Amino acid sequence: MPEFVLRLVDQIRDISELPVTRPESQTSAPILCSMTKKAQKSVCWRIHGYDGTTKIFDEVIPVGQITQSNLEELLRSLAGRCLSSRELVSAYAKRNTARFYDVLQIRKEIDALRQRTNFNCGHNPHYAATLVVVD
Repeated sequence: MPEFVLRLVDQIRDISELPVTRPESQTSAPILCSMTKKAQKSVCWRIHGYDGTTKIFDEVIPVGQITQSNLEELLRSLAGRCLSSRELVSAYAKRNTARFYDVLQIRKEIDALRQRTNFNCGHNPHYAATLVVVD
């Protein structure tokens, strides 16, 4: 083996035997603390149900546990609980027909001031889903 390779191997061996120390300012504890604080916050859907101004339902679901289409279907199901059989049939009738009743239509609202999206369904009672950050 060439001599320069043997010297290089000896230098690497010497370097690997040195103890590794870090200055106090470079310890990982503050980094881990800030990472865990950030990790504790999660984005969730907050679903509220109201009958008039009275809150009748409140639930929080993490975003990763429900898709947007399932969320919309959930809002339709919650709003449809109080409907009669005829109202349910009318809610699923074709749009622009005499029988159509828009009580189960999902209304998507974009709140530019708060920079969030809301989904609403139902008239009275009605249900709303909003994206929130939970600590």
